[in-house]
This record gives sequence, structure tokens and C-alpha cells, in this order.
Amino acid sequence: MRTTLRTSLLSIATVVLLSACSGGGELDTLARGIERDLKVPTAIIEASHTSLEVIVYNHPLAGGTDAQREAAARQTAEYVRDHYADYGLLAQVVVELKAKGGGAMSYATRTQVYTFSRRELGRPRTSAA
Repeated sequence: MRTTLRTSLLSIATVVLLSACSGGGELDTLARGIERDLKVPTAIIEASHTSLEVIVYNHPLAGGTDAQREAAARQTAEYVRDHYADYGLLAQVVVELKAKGGGAMSYATRTQVYTFSRRELGRPRTSAA
């Protein structure tokens, strides 16, 4: 009986670990796609059950006008909409644009956060085959 419980718990832990690892790989691929296709230096993605946050460091438009920053954030959120397989499970996409501050390692001086609901972003656009 004890061996069966131990085996069951080990199996459950393995499934949870593999699920977490595969999701991380998908998020990493999404981040690299944002960097490549939207031409931004560094994108980091954090996800919860209903929200996905994209943090973009040193975005070229982070120091731009309000309209430029909002357009850049929307473009990033739309990229998530069109490229993230689990987009339909999200309630919102949060995009944080961080501008590099005074020191070589300081990023926290200027940050803009934009939140887009799935309703605002609409349905994913699929490319023509």
C-alpha cells in the first residue's frame, strides 16, 4: 500500500514538472519571437492562470510619446494574441515597457504598464496558408 502511494505521488510530481517545463519552453519561444519580430532588445514573459505579462527592457519607444508607447504595447499584446497557443485561456495581457535609467544596470527609473483585456485584443489573427 505504501509503495503504491509513493509511486502515485512520484507519477503526479513528474507530470506536474513536465507540464511546467513545457510551458516554460513555449513562453521562452514567445519571448524570442517578440525580440526578433518586434525588434526589441530583451523580452521576459511571466504567466499565471489568467494573465500573461510581457516585460520589455529598453524598448526603443519606452522614452517616446504616450501614443507611441501605447501603440508599441498594443503591438506586443497583439503579437501574444496571434502567437500564444493558450491565448484563449487568458483574461488579459499586460505589457510593461522599461526604459534604462542612469546607471549601467538600472532599469527601474521609467516604467509604463499597459493592460489589454482579451475582449480589447479580439480573436487571434491567423496567417494565410
